[in-house]
Amino acid sequence: MGRYDAASFTIGNLAYLGTGSCKNRFCYYSDFWSYNTSTDTWTQLANYPGGNTSAAVGFAIGNDGYLGGGGKPFSLVLSTAFYKYTVSTNSWAAIASIPSPGVMASSSFVKNNEGYVGCGITNNSATVLLNDYKKYDPSSNSWTSLTSNSNYSKSLSPNITQINDSVIYSIGGMGKRGELTNVWRLKTSSTPCTHYDTIYVAVQDTLTFKINIASVAQPQFVGVKVYPNPAGSQVTIAISDFTQLSNYTLKIYNTLGVEVFSQAVTAATYTINTSTIGVAGTYHLEVYDSLNAKRGRKTIIIQ
Repeated sequence: MGRYDAASFTIGNLAYLGTGSCKNRFCYYSDFWSYNTSTDTWTQLANYPGGNTSAAVGFAIGNDGYLGGGGKPFSLVLSTAFYKYTVSTNSWAAIASIPSPGVMASSSFVKNNEGYVGCGITNNSATVLLNDYKKYDPSSNSWTSLTSNSNYSKSLSPNITQINDSVIYSIGGMGKRGELTNVWRLKTSSTPCTHYDTIYVAVQDTLTFKINIASVAQPQFVGVKVYPNPAGSQVTIAISDFTQLSNYTLKIYNTLGVEVFSQAVTAATYTINTSTIGVAGTYHLEVYDSLNAKRGRKTIIIQ
């Protein structure tokens, strides 16, 4: 059956998924499944022991899966319960509870054989958003609360992208005022998170068609990063591959629609003294192509 807000993790070539809710969230689930990518088959496993739960969070360390948190049906109380799933015995065992008040619609990642759970909400009405992380150490069966950079966006369900177990990015999520486009690099040391505010501009190559469509060049994507954001005395615009933006122009507008900055793209980075843009407030960076069509937009806050 289809569902919303399921929790999942992967071990080897198997994906594990369960819990969640149905349309309109009038029913909640505790069933648990594995998907085999080699045989394209689903297998039902032992039910999640925490009962019917929605928007829980999962991660895997080695050959064990971990799943917990989430919300209960028709309740504003979140669960702090967490469980370990053992593949070889198809069984669950309770582990240390995540610190109160629990989490819902959180994100997770694993580094150095420790699980990290962060962001999300602390009640079912989604009025209290989080930006902190909790770290689980399976060797001591204990959780540690971590303090995030104070500017790290409070959000539910940001996307976590991990590269080679060491480079971890938190992208987007849902904030109180809608979808977020912020990009952060997460660091598990005492060093604060690094903030990358990014928009992406699709650069369409020339398409070469034959009768059999033998060759079609694929669109390329160029990252335009803005940092720091909010900005102080200076703000930097960095372009991942500026050669792909030949004949493109960067423009900044104030909230009245007045252009306060314009620069043809001829270099990889531009550092701007914000005093030349205007007073503290909200501005919009826009990227225009050679036909003066807007290809991307990003808000800049000057403090």
